[in-house]
Amino acid sequence: MAVGLTLIFGVMRVVNFAHGDMMVWGMYLAFVLATRIGLDPYLSFVLCAAALFLLGVAVQRGLVDRIVDAPHEMQILLMLGVALVLENLALAVFGPEPARIRSLLARLTWEVGPLYVDVARLVTFVV
Repeated sequence: MAVGLTLIFGVMRVVNFAHGDMMVWGMYLAFVLATRIGLDPYLSFVLCAAALFLLGVAVQRGLVDRIVDAPHEMQILLMLGVALVLENLALAVFGPEPARIRSLLARLTWEVGPLYVDVARLVTFVV
């Protein structure tokens, strides 16, 4: 996440306060794809990345392009507004309770000598 923030600020000179909120929407989209549609959580990652890319393009072209040359205060206010809208929309749609996805890999463990390796964490680390 920090790399994304640094890249956006370095290239566009806009501080994207909605960066984390877009990631939250990606996680909720993965949750919906896994629980309601039955898609594998690791496969839904690709679909979520594409959907969040499109959301980012829409925010960029619809809002950010208009204020790139504006004072930094205007940029900060806009991106805080986008963050607030995304946060409250997620709260209204999904509620305040945490959600969890059960992966098939969560049950797998490899024994490597005296160590036990959790396969789900290993896959997450590699990805």
